[in-house]
Amino acid sequence: MRFLTTLLLAFATAALGAWLYLDPSHRPASGPATLLPFTADRVVELRIERGEEEVVLVRDGDFWIIREPRATRADQERVTALLEKALGSPILRELEASATDHDKYGLSPPQARLNFRTDEGAVHRLDLGRETPLGGNAYARTEQAGIVLVSRDLPFAANRGFDDLRNRKALPPHRKPHEIRMRRPGLPDTVLVRSEATWKIVDPFLAEADNEVVAEFLRRLERLRAEAFLDDATEADLDAYSLQPPPLEIELGYPQPTEGDGLRIAIGGPNLRAATPQVWLRIDNLPTLLSVKKPDVIPLDLSPDALRDKRLLKANAREIDAFTIERAGVDPLRLVRGETGWTVAGAPADAGTIRRYLDDALGLRGEQTLSTAGGAEHFGLATPSLRIVFEAPSADSPRALRLHETEDSRFVAAAEGSGIIYSIGPHAFARLDKTRKDFE
Repeated sequence: MRFLTTLLLAFATAALGAWLYLDPSHRPASGPATLLPFTADRVVELRIERGEEEVVLVRDGDFWIIREPRATRADQERVTALLEKALGSPILRELEASATDHDKYGLSPPQARLNFRTDEGAVHRLDLGRETPLGGNAYARTEQAGIVLVSRDLPFAANRGFDDLRNRKALPPHRKPHEIRMRRPGLPDTVLVRSEATWKIVDPFLAEADNEVVAEFLRRLERLRAEAFLDDATEADLDAYSLQPPPLEIELGYPQPTEGDGLRIAIGGPNLRAATPQVWLRIDNLPTLLSVKKPDVIPLDLSPDALRDKRLLKANAREIDAFTIERAGVDPLRLVRGETGWTVAGAPADAGTIRRYLDDALGLRGEQTLSTAGGAEHFGLATPSLRIVFEAPSADSPRALRLHETEDSRFVAAAEGSGIIYSIGPHAFARLDKTRKDFE
Protein backbone atom coordinates (compact mmCIF):
# COMPACT_ATOMS: atom_id res chain seq x y z
CA MET A 1 0.00 0.00 0.00
CA ARG A 2 2.83 2.40 0.88
CA PHE A 3 4.58 1.61 -2.42
CA LEU A 4 1.39 2.29 -4.38
CA THR A 5 0.93 5.65 -2.64
CA THR A 6 4.50 6.65 -3.44
CA LEU A 7 4.06 5.63 -7.06
CA LEU A 8 0.84 7.65 -7.40
CA LEU A 9 2.48 10.73 -5.87
CA ALA A 10 5.42 10.44 -8.27
CA PHE A 11 3.04 10.13 -11.22
CA ALA A 12 1.03 13.15 -10.07
CA THR A 13 4.18 15.25 -9.68
CA ALA A 14 5.40 14.27 -13.16
CA ALA A 15 1.99 15.05 -14.64
CA LEU A 16 1.96 18.48 -12.98
CA GLY A 17 5.41 19.21 -14.33
CA ALA A 18 4.36 18.16 -17.84
CA TRP A 19 1.29 20.39 -17.61
CA LEU A 20 3.37 23.35 -16.53
CA TYR A 21 5.70 22.78 -19.44
CA LEU A 22 3.10 22.09 -22.16
CA ASP A 23 0.37 24.47 -21.04
CA PRO A 24 -0.07 27.21 -23.67
CA SER A 25 0.07 29.84 -20.92
CA HIS A 26 3.74 28.78 -20.33
CA ARG A 27 5.15 29.84 -23.69
CA PRO A 28 8.85 30.07 -24.58
CA ALA A 29 10.39 33.49 -24.08
CA SER A 30 9.92 35.76 -27.09
CA GLY A 31 10.51 39.13 -25.44
CA PRO A 32 13.70 40.50 -23.86
CA ALA A 33 16.51 38.00 -23.34
CA THR A 34 17.21 39.19 -19.78
CA LEU A 35 15.05 40.48 -16.98
CA LEU A 36 16.09 44.13 -16.99
CA PRO A 37 17.38 46.40 -19.78
CA PHE A 38 20.68 47.56 -18.22
CA THR A 39 23.94 46.20 -16.82
CA ALA A 40 25.32 46.07 -13.28
CA ASP A 41 27.73 48.95 -13.81
CA ARG A 42 24.76 51.30 -14.37
CA VAL A 43 23.25 50.64 -10.91
CA VAL A 44 23.93 53.32 -8.28
CA GLU A 45 21.41 52.22 -5.65
CA LEU A 46 19.76 48.92 -4.73
CA ARG A 47 16.82 48.60 -2.35
CA ILE A 48 15.89 45.08 -1.20
CA GLU A 49 12.52 44.47 0.48
CA ARG A 50 11.95 41.14 2.23
CA GLY A 51 8.80 41.17 4.33
CA GLU A 52 9.36 43.82 6.98
CA GLU A 53 13.12 43.98 6.35
CA GLU A 54 14.50 46.62 4.01
CA VAL A 55 18.15 46.99 2.99
CA VAL A 56 19.42 49.96 1.00
CA LEU A 57 22.82 49.84 -0.70
CA VAL A 58 24.48 52.74 -2.53
CA ARG A 59 27.54 52.80 -4.73
CA ASP A 60 30.45 54.91 -3.45
CA GLY A 61 33.03 55.02 -6.24
CA ASP A 62 34.15 51.46 -6.80
CA PHE A 63 32.62 50.19 -3.56
CA TRP A 64 29.18 49.46 -2.15
CA ILE A 65 28.03 50.58 1.27
CA ILE A 66 24.87 49.78 3.20
CA ARG A 67 22.88 52.87 4.12
CA GLU A 68 19.88 51.18 5.79
CA PRO A 69 19.02 49.66 8.23
CA ARG A 70 22.43 50.87 9.51
CA ALA A 71 25.40 52.49 7.84
CA THR A 72 28.22 50.02 7.31
CA ARG A 73 30.43 48.60 4.60
CA ALA A 74 28.93 45.98 2.29
CA ASP A 75 30.42 42.68 1.22
CA GLN A 76 31.66 43.71 -2.22
CA GLU A 77 31.83 40.17 -3.60
CA ARG A 78 28.29 39.30 -2.55
CA VAL A 79 26.80 42.54 -3.86
CA THR A 80 28.61 42.08 -7.17
CA ALA A 81 27.40 38.47 -7.44
CA LEU A 82 23.83 39.59 -6.62
CA LEU A 83 23.84 42.24 -9.35
CA GLU A 84 25.39 39.97 -11.94
CA LYS A 85 22.89 37.20 -11.23
CA ALA A 86 19.86 39.50 -11.10
CA LEU A 87 20.74 41.40 -14.26
CA GLY A 88 22.36 38.59 -16.21
CA SER A 89 19.88 35.73 -15.65
CA PRO A 90 18.09 34.76 -18.88
CA ILE A 91 14.32 34.46 -19.12
CA LEU A 92 13.49 30.76 -19.59
CA ARG A 93 9.76 31.06 -20.28
CA GLU A 94 7.11 33.76 -20.27
CA LEU A 95 3.84 33.06 -18.44
CA GLU A 96 0.36 34.25 -19.29
CA ALA A 97 -0.98 34.87 -15.83
CA SER A 98 -4.13 36.41 -14.42
CA ALA A 99 -4.20 38.51 -11.26
CA THR A 100 -5.08 35.43 -9.20
CA ASP A 101 -1.96 33.60 -10.41
CA HIS A 102 0.35 36.05 -8.68
CA ASP A 103 -0.42 34.50 -5.31
CA LYS A 104 0.11 30.99 -6.69
CA TYR A 105 3.56 31.95 -7.94
CA GLY A 106 4.58 33.53 -4.62
CA LEU A 107 4.46 37.03 -6.10
CA SER A 108 1.62 38.57 -4.11
CA PRO A 109 3.38 39.65 -2.06
CA PRO A 110 6.76 38.69 -3.52
CA GLN A 111 9.23 36.82 -1.39
CA ALA A 112 11.69 39.60 -2.19
CA ARG A 113 11.53 42.81 -4.18
CA LEU A 114 14.64 44.42 -5.65
CA ASN A 115 14.50 48.07 -6.75
CA PHE A 116 17.40 49.20 -8.94
CA ARG A 117 18.13 52.89 -9.48
CA THR A 118 20.41 53.55 -12.44
CA ASP A 119 22.79 56.42 -13.10
CA GLU A 120 20.05 58.02 -15.22
CA GLY A 121 17.70 58.17 -12.22
CA ALA A 122 15.28 55.51 -13.48
CA VAL A 123 14.02 52.89 -10.99
CA HIS A 124 13.38 49.31 -12.12
CA ARG A 125 11.70 46.62 -10.04
CA LEU A 126 12.32 42.88 -9.89
CA ASP A 127 10.02 40.64 -7.83
CA LEU A 128 11.14 37.15 -6.81
CA GLY A 129 8.60 34.39 -6.21
CA ARG A 130 8.67 30.77 -5.14
CA GLU A 131 10.25 27.79 -6.88
CA THR A 132 8.34 25.75 -9.43
CA PRO A 133 6.71 22.52 -8.13
CA LEU A 134 9.46 20.36 -9.60
CA GLY A 135 12.23 22.71 -8.50
CA GLY A 136 15.07 23.80 -10.72
CA ASN A 137 13.31 27.01 -11.75
CA ALA A 138 11.57 29.88 -10.00
CA TYR A 139 9.01 32.59 -10.76
CA ALA A 140 9.93 36.24 -11.16
CA ARG A 141 8.20 39.40 -12.33
CA THR A 142 9.33 42.66 -13.91
CA GLU A 143 7.43 45.56 -15.39
CA GLN A 144 8.96 44.92 -18.81
CA ALA A 145 8.62 41.13 -19.08
CA GLY A 146 5.73 40.36 -16.73
CA ILE A 147 5.78 36.97 -14.97
CA VAL A 148 8.55 34.66 -16.17
CA LEU A 149 10.41 31.50 -15.30
CA VAL A 150 14.05 31.90 -14.31
CA SER A 151 16.71 29.64 -12.84
CA ARG A 152 16.31 28.98 -9.12
CA ASP A 153 19.87 30.28 -8.77
CA LEU A 154 18.50 33.81 -9.12
CA PRO A 155 16.42 33.97 -5.90
CA PHE A 156 19.13 32.01 -4.10
CA ALA A 157 21.72 34.69 -4.96
CA ALA A 158 19.47 37.77 -4.89
CA ASN A 159 17.19 37.12 -1.92
CA ARG A 160 19.66 38.53 0.60
CA GLY A 161 19.19 40.45 3.82
CA PHE A 162 21.29 42.79 5.92
CA ASP A 163 23.32 40.06 7.64
CA ASP A 164 24.04 38.40 4.28
CA LEU A 165 25.28 41.58 2.65
CA ARG A 166 27.15 43.36 5.42
CA ASN A 167 30.91 43.28 5.18
CA ARG A 168 32.56 40.62 7.33
CA LYS A 169 36.16 41.48 6.53
CA ALA A 170 38.23 43.55 8.90
CA LEU A 171 40.28 45.29 6.19
CA PRO A 172 39.15 47.46 3.30
CA PRO A 173 39.65 45.61 0.01
CA HIS A 174 42.54 46.05 -2.40
CA ARG A 175 44.52 48.66 -0.47
CA LYS A 176 48.18 48.42 0.50
CA PRO A 177 49.27 50.24 3.67
CA HIS A 178 52.52 52.16 3.80
CA GLU A 179 52.72 52.15 7.61
CA ILE A 180 51.89 49.62 10.33
CA ARG A 181 51.72 50.62 13.99
CA MET A 182 51.14 48.08 16.79
CA ARG A 183 50.23 49.27 20.28
CA ARG A 184 50.27 47.29 23.51
CA PRO A 185 49.60 48.75 26.98
CA GLY A 186 52.81 49.46 28.86
CA LEU A 187 55.09 48.77 25.89
CA PRO A 188 56.60 51.04 23.24
CA ASP A 189 54.83 51.09 19.88
CA THR A 190 56.09 48.91 17.07
CA VAL A 191 56.19 50.95 13.84
CA LEU A 192 56.98 49.72 10.34
CA VAL A 193 57.21 51.88 7.22
CA ARG A 194 57.15 50.71 3.61
CA SER A 195 59.38 52.18 0.93
CA GLU A 196 58.63 50.72 -2.50
CA ALA A 197 58.40 46.98 -1.78
CA THR A 198 60.64 47.00 1.31
CA TRP A 199 59.54 47.31 4.94
CA LYS A 200 61.67 48.84 7.69
CA ILE A 201 61.21 48.89 11.46
CA VAL A 202 61.56 52.46 12.74
CA ASP A 203 60.36 51.91 16.34
CA PRO A 204 61.32 50.76 18.92
CA PHE A 205 64.59 50.30 17.02
CA LEU A 206 65.88 50.83 13.48
CA ALA A 207 66.23 47.66 11.43
CA GLU A 208 65.16 46.08 8.18
CA ALA A 209 61.95 44.11 8.47
CA ASP A 210 61.43 40.62 7.11
CA ASN A 211 59.28 41.31 4.04
CA GLU A 212 57.95 37.75 3.98
CA VAL A 213 56.83 37.97 7.61
CA VAL A 214 55.16 41.36 7.03
CA ALA A 215 53.43 40.09 3.88
CA GLU A 216 52.05 37.09 5.77
CA PHE A 217 50.95 39.39 8.61
CA LEU A 218 48.94 41.50 6.13
CA ARG A 219 47.50 38.40 4.46
CA ARG A 220 46.26 37.19 7.83
CA LEU A 221 44.65 40.56 8.47
CA GLU A 222 42.92 40.40 5.09
CA ARG A 223 41.55 36.95 5.92
CA LEU A 224 39.96 38.05 9.20
CA ARG A 225 36.20 37.52 8.93
CA ALA A 226 33.46 38.10 11.45
CA GLU A 227 31.58 35.06 12.68
CA ALA A 228 29.11 37.28 14.54
CA PHE A 229 28.43 40.95 15.29
CA LEU A 230 27.49 43.04 18.29
CA ASP A 231 25.83 46.23 17.07
CA ASP A 232 25.61 49.41 19.15
CA ALA A 233 28.16 48.31 21.71
CA THR A 234 27.92 50.27 24.95
CA GLU A 235 30.73 51.54 27.17
CA ALA A 236 30.00 48.61 29.48
CA ASP A 237 30.44 46.21 26.55
CA LEU A 238 33.79 47.77 25.64
CA ASP A 239 34.99 47.39 29.22
CA ALA A 240 33.70 43.82 29.50
CA TYR A 241 35.40 42.78 26.26
CA SER A 242 38.76 44.42 27.11
CA LEU A 243 38.52 46.99 24.33
CA GLN A 244 39.41 50.13 26.24
CA PRO A 245 42.26 49.89 26.11
CA PRO A 246 42.67 46.72 24.02
CA PRO A 247 45.55 44.28 24.62
CA LEU A 248 46.60 44.91 21.02
CA GLU A 249 45.73 47.64 18.53
CA ILE A 250 46.90 47.56 14.92
CA GLU A 251 46.80 50.81 12.96
CA LEU A 252 47.33 50.80 9.21
CA GLY A 253 48.35 54.02 7.48
CA TYR A 254 47.59 54.66 3.80
CA PRO A 255 49.03 57.29 1.48
CA GLN A 256 45.54 58.82 1.08
CA PRO A 257 43.35 57.63 3.97
CA THR A 258 39.62 57.53 3.27
CA GLU A 259 37.08 57.97 6.05
CA GLY A 260 35.57 54.65 7.07
CA ASP A 261 38.30 52.48 5.54
CA GLY A 262 38.97 50.65 8.80
CA LEU A 263 42.45 51.87 9.66
CA ARG A 264 42.49 50.86 13.33
CA ILE A 265 41.82 47.31 14.48
CA ALA A 266 41.46 46.84 18.24
CA ILE A 267 41.76 43.21 19.37
CA GLY A 268 39.99 42.58 22.66
CA GLY A 269 38.99 39.75 24.94
CA PRO A 270 37.14 36.48 24.32
CA ASN A 271 33.55 36.14 23.11
CA LEU A 272 32.25 33.87 25.84
CA ARG A 273 28.94 33.39 24.03
CA ALA A 274 30.56 31.72 21.02
CA ALA A 275 30.57 27.95 20.69
CA THR A 276 34.18 28.02 19.42
CA PRO A 277 37.12 30.14 20.66
CA GLN A 278 36.57 33.67 19.36
CA VAL A 279 37.66 37.19 20.32
CA TRP A 280 36.12 40.62 19.82
CA LEU A 281 37.44 43.17 17.33
CA ARG A 282 36.57 46.82 16.95
CA ILE A 283 37.25 48.68 13.71
CA ASP A 284 37.97 52.42 13.73
CA ASN A 285 36.09 53.04 16.99
CA LEU A 286 32.80 52.14 15.29
CA PRO A 287 29.95 50.95 17.53
CA THR A 288 29.78 47.51 15.87
CA LEU A 289 32.05 44.78 17.26
CA LEU A 290 33.19 41.77 15.22
CA SER A 291 33.68 38.32 16.70
CA VAL A 292 36.48 36.46 14.89
CA LYS A 293 38.14 33.09 15.36
CA LYS A 294 40.85 33.22 18.00
CA PRO A 295 43.32 31.03 16.02
CA ASP A 296 43.17 33.66 13.25
CA VAL A 297 44.18 36.42 15.67
CA ILE A 298 46.98 34.80 17.68
CA PRO A 299 49.58 34.97 14.84
CA LEU A 300 49.01 38.74 14.57
CA ASP A 301 50.57 39.42 17.98
CA LEU A 302 54.14 39.77 16.71
CA SER A 303 56.99 41.29 18.68
CA PRO A 304 59.42 43.72 17.02
CA ASP A 305 62.02 40.96 16.97
CA ALA A 306 59.62 38.61 15.18
CA LEU A 307 59.29 41.25 12.44
CA ARG A 308 63.04 41.86 12.10
CA ASP A 309 64.85 40.58 9.01
CA LYS A 310 67.05 37.86 10.53
CA ARG A 311 68.80 36.76 7.37
CA LEU A 312 72.47 36.47 8.21
CA LEU A 313 73.79 36.96 4.68
CA LYS A 314 72.19 38.59 1.67
CA ALA A 315 73.73 36.91 -1.32
CA ASN A 316 72.59 34.95 -4.35
CA ALA A 317 73.82 31.38 -4.78
CA ARG A 318 74.50 32.05 -8.48
CA GLU A 319 77.10 34.65 -7.47
CA ILE A 320 79.17 32.21 -5.42
CA ASP A 321 82.23 30.77 -7.20
CA ALA A 322 83.77 29.01 -4.19
CA PHE A 323 83.21 28.40 -0.49
CA THR A 324 85.19 26.88 2.34
CA ILE A 325 83.95 24.98 5.39
CA GLU A 326 86.23 25.31 8.42
CA ARG A 327 86.08 23.32 11.67
CA ALA A 328 88.34 23.49 14.67
CA GLY A 329 91.07 20.83 14.44
CA VAL A 330 90.08 19.74 10.92
CA ASP A 331 91.57 20.71 7.56
CA PRO A 332 89.38 23.23 5.71
CA LEU A 333 87.11 21.81 3.00
CA ARG A 334 87.13 23.96 -0.16
CA LEU A 335 84.56 23.66 -2.95
CA VAL A 336 85.04 25.46 -6.29
CA ARG A 337 82.82 26.07 -9.28
CA GLY A 338 84.64 25.37 -12.55
CA GLU A 339 83.73 25.30 -16.22
CA THR A 340 82.60 21.65 -15.95
CA GLY A 341 80.92 21.95 -12.58
CA TRP A 342 81.71 21.91 -8.87
CA THR A 343 84.66 20.15 -7.30
CA VAL A 344 85.45 19.30 -3.69
CA ALA A 345 89.15 19.09 -2.83
CA GLY A 346 89.83 18.72 -6.58
CA ALA A 347 87.35 15.85 -7.11
CA PRO A 348 83.91 16.14 -8.82
CA ALA A 349 81.11 17.10 -6.43
CA ASP A 350 77.37 16.52 -6.61
CA ALA A 351 75.78 19.68 -8.02
CA GLY A 352 72.38 19.05 -6.41
CA THR A 353 73.89 18.67 -2.94
CA ILE A 354 75.89 21.88 -3.36
CA ARG A 355 72.84 23.80 -4.59
CA ARG A 356 70.85 22.74 -1.52
CA TYR A 357 73.77 23.58 0.75
CA LEU A 358 74.10 27.09 -0.65
CA ASP A 359 70.34 27.62 -0.39
CA ASP A 360 70.46 26.58 3.29
CA ALA A 361 73.56 28.67 4.07
CA LEU A 362 72.61 31.85 2.24
CA GLY A 363 68.99 31.58 3.36
CA LEU A 364 69.87 31.00 7.02
CA ARG A 365 67.63 33.00 9.36
CA GLY A 366 68.00 33.49 13.06
CA GLU A 367 65.25 32.44 15.43
CA GLN A 368 65.75 35.04 18.16
CA THR A 369 68.01 38.06 18.41
CA LEU A 370 70.44 37.47 21.29
CA SER A 371 72.55 40.60 20.91
CA THR A 372 72.72 43.67 18.71
CA ALA A 373 75.92 44.98 20.31
CA GLY A 374 78.40 42.25 19.54
CA GLY A 375 79.82 40.05 22.27
CA ALA A 376 81.02 37.20 20.03
CA GLU A 377 83.36 35.97 22.79
CA HIS A 378 80.47 35.60 25.21
CA PHE A 379 78.63 33.32 22.75
CA GLY A 380 81.70 31.33 21.68
CA LEU A 381 81.74 32.83 18.21
CA ALA A 382 85.33 34.09 18.50
CA THR A 383 86.37 30.45 18.00
CA PRO A 384 83.24 28.98 16.38
CA SER A 385 82.42 25.33 15.89
CA LEU A 386 81.82 26.05 12.23
CA ARG A 387 82.93 28.84 9.88
CA ILE A 388 81.79 29.06 6.24
CA VAL A 389 83.52 31.52 3.88
CA PHE A 390 81.89 32.44 0.55
CA GLU A 391 83.74 33.93 -2.43
CA ALA A 392 82.01 35.89 -5.19
CA PRO A 393 83.51 38.07 -7.97
CA SER A 394 81.04 40.85 -7.22
CA ALA A 395 82.03 41.07 -3.55
CA ASP A 396 84.91 43.28 -2.42
CA SER A 397 85.85 40.71 0.21
CA PRO A 398 84.75 37.21 1.20
CA ARG A 399 81.61 36.91 3.31
CA ALA A 400 81.47 34.41 6.14
CA LEU A 401 79.11 32.77 8.60
CA ARG A 402 80.11 31.83 12.13
CA LEU A 403 78.09 29.11 13.88
CA HIS A 404 78.72 27.63 17.31
CA GLU A 405 77.30 24.93 19.55
CA THR A 406 77.45 26.09 23.16
CA GLU A 407 78.25 23.94 26.17
CA ASP A 408 74.56 23.68 27.02
CA SER A 409 73.79 22.39 23.47
CA ARG A 410 72.34 25.62 22.13
CA PHE A 411 73.23 26.98 18.73
CA VAL A 412 74.15 30.55 17.83
CA ALA A 413 75.15 32.25 14.59
CA ALA A 414 76.33 35.57 13.21
CA ALA A 415 77.56 37.04 9.98
CA GLU A 416 81.26 37.76 10.29
CA GLY A 417 81.79 41.43 10.99
CA SER A 418 78.24 41.98 12.23
CA GLY A 419 77.37 42.80 15.82
CA ILE A 420 74.00 41.01 15.63
CA ILE A 421 73.95 37.50 17.08
CA TYR A 422 71.05 35.10 16.69
CA SER A 423 69.97 31.78 18.04
CA ILE A 424 69.35 29.09 15.43
CA GLY A 425 67.80 25.65 15.58
CA PRO A 426 69.79 22.39 15.76
CA HIS A 427 68.48 21.30 12.36
CA ALA A 428 69.75 24.51 10.74
CA PHE A 429 73.21 23.85 12.20
CA ALA A 430 73.18 20.18 11.14
CA ARG A 431 72.31 21.06 7.53
CA LEU A 432 75.49 23.16 7.30
CA ASP A 433 77.84 20.89 9.25
CA LYS A 434 78.93 18.82 6.21
CA THR A 435 82.02 16.76 5.36
CA ARG A 436 83.66 15.89 2.05
CA LYS A 437 81.75 12.62 1.87
CA ASP A 438 78.42 14.52 1.91
CA PHE A 439 79.29 16.32 -1.33
CA GLU A 440 80.70 13.41 -3.34
